[in-house]
Amino acid sequence: MARRVSLAEIGGRTPAAPVIVVAPLTDPAGYFGDLCEGVTRCNQRYLRERAAQGEPIPPLYRSGIRYALEKREAFLCIPGVLMRGWGDCDDLACWRAAELREGGDLGARVFVRPSRSGVAGRWHAIVQRGDGSFEDPSARLGMATGRKGGD
Repeated sequence: MARRVSLAEIGGRTPAAPVIVVAPLTDPAGYFGDLCEGVTRCNQRYLRERAAQGEPIPPLYRSGIRYALEKREAFLCIPGVLMRGWGDCDDLACWRAAELREGGDLGARVFVRPSRSGVAGRWHAIVQRGDGSFEDPSARLGMATGRKGGD
């Protein structure tokens, strides 16, 4: 069962249960980016711990997880995404950035940009690699391009 926690808890330790953080959107880009960094760090720790236990998590793109749009914004760590079976852009970007960091790309980060959907106040999370290139896990995992309310 998921539990709500503070942002400080996400960056400070790995939760025993999946984490959901509901974000106010008063400063969307800044707040969203900070939350994504916290979730990415939580995911890094989770990936390391599972590997150390001999139970590694499959890479995102081979995990069977698909993209879906959330009705209410929540930020999930990997266990929550796995339990649900799908993730939105921030869930997927945080997982992928953590994978890349654990694989040696220490410059990988979640990059938050205005949505291309044309919907005011919508943001989209993608991954920026250490070499400056971009990757969109949501698009790779089923996000339809060009639809209103999506991206």
